[in-house]
Amino acid sequence: MFAKGKRRAGPDNTRLRQENRLLEGRIAWYRSHLRTVGELNRTLLARAELAEGLIATQREALDSRAARIAELERRVEASGEATVETPIPLLRDTSAPASQAGPGRPLWHMPGIGPVLNPGQTSWGAARDTAEGAAS
Repeated sequence: MFAKGKRRAGPDNTRLRQENRLLEGRIAWYRSHLRTVGELNRTLLARAELAEGLIATQREALDSRAARIAELERRVEASGEATVETPIPLLRDTSAPASQAGPGRPLWHMPGIGPVLNPGQTSWGAARDTAEGAAS
């Protein structure tokens, strides 16, 4: 058959070597592309971690703000006019004598109600004196 060292590559072998070189080039391109994609992936993961941290920080800030707002709304509701309103006793006719004001005490002794000046009275003391004088 063939003598030693005199073997030559046939046309099929040459074509296979050429295809191998083309495939090695493609593999090199895919490896470099894979490296690029890996770097991009790591960059995006780092950005995602930063974004998650920022989102968590903002969520905590919004939660604390919502809690503060709820507390303030609760305080406003508790101190609002609707919840603190107390009925004020109506004064009776001030022209009536103090003895008709109620059993035992004149109106000016009631909490939140001061003496009422009648026409012709010039001071609170005069109103009290008049109310006490009329009661006795």
